[in-house]
Amino acid sequence: AAAYWQKAAALLPEEERSFCLGNAGYDFTRVSRYSEALPLYEQSLAIDKEIGDKAGEGATLNNISLIYFAWGDYATALKYLEQSLAIRQEIGDKAGEGVTLNNIAEIHRASGDYDKALPLYEQNLVLFREIGDKTHEGGTLNNISLIYDAWGDYATALKYLEQSLAIRQEIGDKAVEGTTLNNISLIYFAWGDYATALKYLEQSLAIRQEIGDKRGEAVTSWNIGGIYVKQGDLRKAEPYMSRAVQLAEEIGHPALEQFRKGLTRVRAQLKAR
Repeated sequence: AAAYWQKAAALLPEEERSFCLGNAGYDFTRVSRYSEALPLYEQSLAIDKEIGDKAGEGATLNNISLIYFAWGDYATALKYLEQSLAIRQEIGDKAGEGVTLNNIAEIHRASGDYDKALPLYEQNLVLFREIGDKTHEGGTLNNISLIYDAWGDYATALKYLEQSLAIRQEIGDKAVEGTTLNNISLIYFAWGDYATALKYLEQSLAIRQEIGDKRGEAVTSWNIGGIYVKQGDLRKAEPYMSRAVQLAEEIGHPALEQFRKGLTRVRAQLKAR
């Protein structure tokens, strides 16, 4: 798709060329080909500035920041995000402002500076509720929960996750509903309430299997197996852990080796009995 957008860009007037270059950059970013995406975004940005397309400029600055974030260069990512935020606030692009605020908060959270991240997420939550953006509202609630989880305040984290779950169910976002159910299970797991954790995991697993989310199914299967290990029921744990390994092999999941080692330990313990 990126090649198509690049060819199209060469044939079109400037305002349309910027759009095509941006799409080509996005396609490369999606597959982590950041070195190829960056010059395309930079070309798009130069055109946006030349023709005075403030909305396009704000969006492209935000997109460039994501590349530096992926590279771990948070200082440069933040520089682009601050420029994007200023433009989006100037032109009254509330949705864009929310996205950029979220990305600034993500940098602070990734840096471990939760005190800076939290008020930005809270500002974002107000903004998305104001414009009625349910999808981003649910995402922001989830992000706030991660802050409280990192602080060990699981009760508050759970409160935000439950609000996020209600929104996901309301708008029919099955993929994120499955993720949120999995995340809620982790709170109960941390509390040692394995029965409730298992209940949420089973709901998550059913959704992930229904929508064909193999990556999510692998993680949730592994987590179910982990609960049975904690409960000392290795015979129930083994098929879930085996399924997680099978799926991880199919999709090249980064946790594959961890899964394999865990499954090997469980099978060795079962054999020794």
